[in-house]
Amino acid sequence: MVWRALLARFGISLVTLWVVSILIFIGTNLLPGDVAQIILGQMATPESTAALRAKLGLDKHPIEQYVVWLQNVLMGDLGISKAGLGAGLGTPIVDMLGPRLAPSQSPFHLRWASSRRCIPVRALTAPLPSPR
Repeated sequence: MVWRALLARFGISLVTLWVVSILIFIGTNLLPGDVAQIILGQMATPESTAALRAKLGLDKHPIEQYVVWLQNVLMGDLGISKAGLGAGLGTPIVDMLGPRLAPSQSPFHLRWASSRRCIPVRALTAPLPSPR
């Protein structure tokens, strides 16, 4: 019974993440402007813009773009960040996350070690369907 409730919560979490990813994808596709044109700047030629759109997969149907993105995320490839970089170079997002996660790991491990006996109790006593 408890395992079924925990499995149900895990399933709901996965569905929630999936729905949020779809909403964010739709929202970013509704934003005005052409990503390739923004990256290349105002002096870009139509040929270079078309080539970058093909390289980034922006020439494909939005559903196909989402499926490719979802496959990449499931394989651990979060993409390349173009933010703050010149000359069109990019930094893998996974490489950017590492240094940002390290400072938060120490407090997390400290809290986990101090409450490791409480976690199973909390998981077992969380609001579950009441037996009637």
